Amino acid sequence: MQSGGDGAATVLIGSALLDENGASIGNFGILEAADPAQARAFAEGDPFNRAGIVASIELTPLPETFQAHRIADPMTLRR
Repeated sequence: MQSGGDGAATVLIGSALLDENGASIGNFGILEAADPAQARAFAEGDPFNRAGIVASIELTPLPETFQAHRIADPMTLRR
């Protein structure tokens, strides 16, 4: 999926984050972007962020050795 303000990025995986009781406490995503500025622009362009629903955005780079290609494409998974 590509979206997000002035910074196009690709969402590799994302999910809600839950506390021990199953209540939503946020979300996370792994993005592929050309650089940190593009990733930040993508995150800040998120509709929930623009609507004021997001309390904070934290970006953490992954090492060059991260193997993004190993994340399964849901379109290729069989049940």
